[in-house]
Amino acid sequence: MIVLIDGNNTLCRAYYAINSKAPNRSGYDRNEALKASPTAGAHGFLTILFSLVRKFEPECVYVAWDAGRDAARTSLFPDYKAGRRTTAEAQEASAVIEEQIGLLHRDLLPLLGVPQVRFAGREADDLIAAATRILTERSKRVVYIVSNDGDLFQLVDRGTRIVPPTKIKGRTGADGSIGLEDFFEATHFATPAHYLAAHVLSGDSSDNIPSVAGIGEKTAQQMVEAYGDLNGILAAKEQIEALGSMAWRMKKLFSAEGLQELARNIQLIDLTNGPRLDDEILEQFAAGGVVPPSTYSPFKDRMAELGHMDFAMHENDWARAFTKMRERWDAVTSMVLGG
Repeated sequence: MIVLIDGNNTLCRAYYAINSKAPNRSGYDRNEALKASPTAGAHGFLTILFSLVRKFEPECVYVAWDAGRDAARTSLFPDYKAGRRTTAEAQEASAVIEEQIGLLHRDLLPLLGVPQVRFAGREADDLIAAATRILTERSKRVVYIVSNDGDLFQLVDRGTRIVPPTKIKGRTGADGSIGLEDFFEATHFATPAHYLAAHVLSGDSSDNIPSVAGIGEKTAQQMVEAYGDLNGILAAKEQIEALGSMAWRMKKLFSAEGLQELARNIQLIDLTNGPRLDDEILEQFAAGGVVPPSTYSPFKDRMAELGHMDFAMHENDWARAFTKMRERWDAVTSMVLGG
């Protein structure tokens, strides 16, 4: 099994989780010192990483980082991700998080030998989609994507599962992951193709992607439940057009404007047919090191310099977990990098 971490999503989750925790009833704040640290998010990210290694005992771990908006999407739709509200507090947090991304990407994760992928003009979602395909095809292993980004649910299949950085109680499998067998329980859609169809039709307000023909989430879910994925919906044109006046939004899908908007949203949202990026991703994975370092000491010492002594206190636990993974790492990465 391989773990692929959505770096930005996981770091943000860790950063805000630490800073949102309130003191207990007696006024004691166990996170007070950590909140004051300029590297609290990186600390939380690494805590999640080590927890994943201990819990899942993966053969390999990879990390994908976001590095700007995709030029093809902004060319197709200039308002893509435009208009996001930014307060002074949010801008400050964003700057802190960006600094910690650099710390993890250039400093801490290389000390652990964790391969990473990040390059300008590519969004993490596209890198994760391409990397997941590369890893499953080449290694024949199941890939666990660590993220709570809803866009990535469309990637779930027999060889791909989603693991939220913090477990979603009652909505995940026994190991905290989401696969095909519990996809409906987690998303309320029967399959990833149905999930994708609904999101293409209703758009994505977080990325400023408008809906197709004014179709909202409720109507999109009704269409998916009645006709299936996008191919099923398009094949049901006659059935939909024969419906009464209450279905006027559904019917607008088949207008020239509606079909243009549908084509636009497919290109903006569908990750399954994105750029392949094989050579670029494999080159960066190879640069990360084929086998993790045999010693934990440089990483431990660097964390101590940053003021995080707890990684030294638990040195034996972490070292044991990574040593266990290291024994299987070489064989799997050889398959991935060698094709």
